[in-house]
Amino acid sequence: MSDIKPAVDPAFQPPKDWLAVQQVEQIKANKEGIEEIVKKNPRGLLMACLLAYVRKRALLLASRPLAGGKSAIADKLELELSALKNVLVDLTKKDVSRDPDYAQHLSQVWHQLLESANLVEFLERKKTDVLAQLKTLIETFNHYPSKQEHSLGYYMTEFAGKEWLPFPFMEQLHLLYEDHLAHKNESQLSLWISSIDLILANLMKK
Repeated sequence: MSDIKPAVDPAFQPPKDWLAVQQVEQIKANKEGIEEIVKKNPRGLLMACLLAYVRKRALLLASRPLAGGKSAIADKLELELSALKNVLVDLTKKDVSRDPDYAQHLSQVWHQLLESANLVEFLERKKTDVLAQLKTLIETFNHYPSKQEHSLGYYMTEFAGKEWLPFPFMEQLHLLYEDHLAHKNESQLSLWISSIDLILANLMKK
């Protein structure tokens, strides 16, 4: 077994403008989409207004508290974080680095989490402990392992929906498994799982 130490610096802090670029691009895309409808069909203005209204209502519903006091998006985020934790736990128990079904599932869970993270960032409009912890968690995936051309976060993002399994992706999953065998509770997988547990505990307080 290789002696691999966690590659993420505990003092690492995510950039302040973590989701700003993605949000600006989404706003531009929405605006351009509406303008295109109006250009092609003047009556499309009514449709554009309707689409804008539906979007606004969807965001309001997502942020509205449920019976237990949590919003629908917070409930969804809790489910997705739990799903990511379960997938990581699977890798601590067995070397599934060559299993395309595992990699596909991991990528799908990752994509769903990123979508919810973007929505939480938009709805919160202010810094919260949960949002800060979520940003840090995602950024650690985007910086693991160090000194490689592409990170684990990159491969999880790019692999979703693909039928091929890149060798560097398989190797990174294998390194995580070997790291856990060697370091157990101090492994990178254990650190991620602990971080997820902390975020889930804070979500439950809401």
